[in-house]
Amino acid sequence: MKARGSHVPAWPFVLLSFGLGAFALLPYFAWSSPTYRGSGYECLSFGSQRESGIGRVAAHKLTHVILLLLILGTGFYAVQ
Repeated sequence: MKARGSHVPAWPFVLLSFGLGAFALLPYFAWSSPTYRGSGYECLSFGSQRESGIGRVAAHKLTHVILLLLILGTGFYAVQ
């Protein structure tokens, strides 16, 4: 189960995936990629997307605060 041009064996990741699930396969997919894509942040272009409505809402600090409060509330509810 090797990808084309890959030098990373797949069997250790497949064995780990039985215990850890699909998360164990993520490093294999990253290392066996035939082309180097660099960091994912290099491909993002926030300059043009911030002009749209969704980009403005996602970049707003109030959205981050609301999401943080929802996460903390959910965590607190789970602990109770």
